[in-house]
Amino acid sequence: MEGEAELMSEPGDEPLMLYHRDLGNGFEVCVYPLFFGEARLCFGRRHSGDIDRVFYYHQRDVAVAAAHGWAGEGDPAIGWYRDVHGRRWRDNGDPAKETVQP
Repeated sequence: MEGEAELMSEPGDEPLMLYHRDLGNGFEVCVYPLFFGEARLCFGRRHSGDIDRVFYYHQRDVAVAAAHGWAGEGDPAIGWYRDVHGRRWRDNGDPAKETVQP
């Protein structure tokens, strides 16, 4: 399903992956659930096991919405509070409150 998004959960199940989209250029965007309703948005080369970018979200639905509208360039548009590879943090996802960890 190249270029099409998949919602990866079944009603009543705790899914291993909340969202997956093949970008059609060898890369994919995925969202994985974390504890306490949080989520991790990942971008990387398809089927390689390598992850190029990782963003953390306080809310799973916000992470899925961000993944749906993001093609892996720049930053996802909305709501992340931690950019793992860039070592950046945003207080409650607010871009005006971004800090960079040394």
